[in-house]
Amino acid sequence: MQDVHQAIEALGDAIGLDMAALDANGHMTLTVDEAMPVNFARIDDGAFEMWTPLDDLGSATDASLLSAMLASNHLGEGSGAGRLAMTPDRSGFVFCERVQVAGLDAEALSERLAGFIRFATFWNSAAGREALGRGGSGTALPAEDHGFMIRA
Repeated sequence: MQDVHQAIEALGDAIGLDMAALDANGHMTLTVDEAMPVNFARIDDGAFEMWTPLDDLGSATDASLLSAMLASNHLGEGSGAGRLAMTPDRSGFVFCERVQVAGLDAEALSERLAGFIRFATFWNSAAGREALGRGGSGTALPAEDHGFMIRA
């Protein structure tokens, strides 16, 4: 891909969304399984960030939760190419992933999105919250790929 706008358009075509495009502010949101928003934010001409809120994880002052989140990010063991993060205002948590578009084709972008959705779905599930609540690293992700539906 040459730039982020071309990448988003190619991704939309690959997943069957004819009109996928970033808005004037460089943002776009897709909804997965009619429940989970996957937000896209243009970082620069060559990169965008995918992110989704993580609900019901607990308090940003809970040291054991924060420690488990950091452990889950280690070498992608519980987060793949993404990462568990706290919002800048420390009011909540997100799962996010930076995507550099250079050298990626539509198939590679689709695979990145599918991987992101797989991990985001886990971290938004009871099993993901339980893994963090136990201070675990969340490395016991579901091995199988589950189907999902995406809507603009």
